[in-house]
Amino acid sequence: MISKKDNKGPLGALQKILGFLYQDNLIYGIVLGLIAPLIGLIRYFRRLTVYETYQWLRMNPAEITGLITFCLLANAAFIVLFINGRRDKTSIGIFIVTLLFAVTMMTMKLS
Repeated sequence: MISKKDNKGPLGALQKILGFLYQDNLIYGIVLGLIAPLIGLIRYFRRLTVYETYQWLRMNPAEITGLITFCLLANAAFIVLFINGRRDKTSIGIFIVTLLFAVTMMTMKLS
């Protein structure tokens, strides 16, 4: 957690505001691992509505595995961020979700 001596100055105020980023929790990592691919998906389809995205996915089922790969890049960025910050439990949670997505992608690719 954040110690009292880290809360001094303007960076301390930023740590108070973004304190959730400093958690080291497995459940937090799993939730973040589920949200990060959605951020990647929104970034990928930034000009399409939700319905247009759904239609595109229905018309191009072979592209779903490539899309999942793109979305997992967001998870990779978070894994690196949290490992470098020595928040290992959170990074393990993100890694677990990443493995589940990867197994899903490989299953879809092989079938």
